[in-house]
Amino acid sequence: MPDTWGGNTKLKITIKEGESLLEALRSQGQDIFTMCGGRGTCGKCRVVVLKGTDELAGPKQTEKALLSKEDLNSGYRLSCLTRAIRSTTLEIRIPPESEQSQQRLMVSGTAPAVRLVPAVRKIFIKLPPPSLQDTTADLERLTEVLKKKTGLDHLEIGYDTLKELPYLLRTGCWEVTTSTFRDKEIIGIQAGDDSNSCFGFAVDIGTTKIAGYLVDLTTGKTVVTVSSLNPQAKFGADIISRITYSMKGKEAAVEVTRCIIDAVNRLIREACEKSGLSPQDIADITVAGNTAMHHMFLGVTPRYLSLSPYPAVLRRGLEIRAADLGLQTAPDSRAYLFPAVAGFVGGDAVADIIATEIHLARDLSMLIDIGTNAEIILGNSKGLLACSCASGPAFEGAHIKQGMRASQGAIEKIWIDPQTLDVSYRVIGGIEPVGICGSAIVEGVAEMFRAGIVNSRGRICGGRDTQRIREVDGTMEFMIVDRSLTGIDDDIVITQSDVREIQLAKAAVYTGISILMKRMQVKPEEIRRIFLAGAFGTYIDPSSARDIGMFPDIPLSRIQFVGNTAGAGARMALISTPIREIAEKVLHKTRYVELGADSEFQKEFMSAIDIPNADVELFPSVSHAVQANGLTRRKL
Repeated sequence: MPDTWGGNTKLKITIKEGESLLEALRSQGQDIFTMCGGRGTCGKCRVVVLKGTDELAGPKQTEKALLSKEDLNSGYRLSCLTRAIRSTTLEIRIPPESEQSQQRLMVSGTAPAVRLVPAVRKIFIKLPPPSLQDTTADLERLTEVLKKKTGLDHLEIGYDTLKELPYLLRTGCWEVTTSTFRDKEIIGIQAGDDSNSCFGFAVDIGTTKIAGYLVDLTTGKTVVTVSSLNPQAKFGADIISRITYSMKGKEAAVEVTRCIIDAVNRLIREACEKSGLSPQDIADITVAGNTAMHHMFLGVTPRYLSLSPYPAVLRRGLEIRAADLGLQTAPDSRAYLFPAVAGFVGGDAVADIIATEIHLARDLSMLIDIGTNAEIILGNSKGLLACSCASGPAFEGAHIKQGMRASQGAIEKIWIDPQTLDVSYRVIGGIEPVGICGSAIVEGVAEMFRAGIVNSRGRICGGRDTQRIREVDGTMEFMIVDRSLTGIDDDIVITQSDVREIQLAKAAVYTGISILMKRMQVKPEEIRRIFLAGAFGTYIDPSSARDIGMFPDIPLSRIQFVGNTAGAGARMALISTPIREIAEKVLHKTRYVELGADSEFQKEFMSAIDIPNADVELFPSVSHAVQANGLTRRKL
């Protein structure tokens, strides 16, 4: 059994010959943080081997490259790369930065009011019982009464509901409540009057997190909100890693799908327990997610999303029997999945558009949802352009020396005094820091740029009278927190490599924005609003993002934080079926732009790597920082 020791988890594990530490830990129920899915590329699954080192194979070159000599000498190993020479019992310590702690998740989002028109409605009816003079069949008797009361005709009935029909009619003494789907099919029957109890569940399936919303379909109000990390993270933090895992074979593909279905079922049970309901009370489900999550949820192969030209299997919205997906709700309940724009702009982006209503706006608006990938939408009521760029790994802590997700112990805010270079910071949970989350890395680089620690090329500059700027193992770094104040017995720093990762990530986002603006032939000042969606978009400091050149140089007053609009759009479609029709219209109104096929892509990307941009005229409001620090600029 694990126990805590100095803020770390200390435990004994049994490991088999040839098994990796990561495999052994997971088989014994211990979650370890890994962004690459255990492929040995992220360097995040660090553990300390306290006893049993001689029973393990020595570190290979890859592990030596990801861990310092000091770490290796202290017993640190990467659990995914460390294998046992023979079966044995080990004593290890899991440092806090390697624990799969609960991440701060964004579940609330801006949404306009919509007319309450749910796909499922309940109708209480009283039927005349059969007699020798009236031997009408049960189903015919039911549909005749429904037709008289509501005018509904030619109703079908779900197979599972049909099997229960004769028992429920008699249990209810011929007084029952029917649940109809889109006024076309009977999908449920309850004995007695249950017409005031009708519930649905909306789901936003992100690469990192899953958010669920239990909604009362009679009022349109959200009853309970629940969330969790996406358990598919064990296959890799990014989409491509998960697709690659699913391509190992049929069993792997089924495992990836079952993982997400099980997670949604757990959220449904959690929401129902909190509200005193049963999962059998859920009659309708709506699902928004990126195209890869959409395909995996359906059990449709995502293989070709990773292969050029990256086509989706289907684009249009889909209504399907929930039980066919493995969802444990009412037997004949339905699940609606949002349409996907393209291989890397999915139903979550469509939900974003609907929730922000940029498809109805007269003014030009931009929507940016930065997660593992960044989806960017530009347009108005006349039309929309959309693209996706691979920005997310660095923004979620991957490839950053001490990067981590936004969970307990992560530094979330950084301030640097430009004169003294003293650092102030804020930590999630108010505890000793163990790493830096993505929004703080962006803020840290921006602060370093403003203070002259980093120049326009992203190079950390020495020569200042401070011990914070130093060279370690041939690499420049800036110390954020001294080890005496951290929870990891090490300094927390931003390295030259970290700055480069942020430059590449922010350049990807700005390149997408720039190409969409050029396609639409608009300038930054013509964009009246920028909507920042998702957790990263909510917690990032917009002035820092603008100052390093991630966003266009527009007044900060035009930037609006909208939260989890994918979840908001999913709730809108749950309580109002016209939204599902609007989603199809949005799909056909949105034109996808493949950035890699744009002739300007390479030029735009190379220009955007500089801070804020090689073309300084694009960022006049940032020029004060350039001039104040004597940082030279060049114009293409």
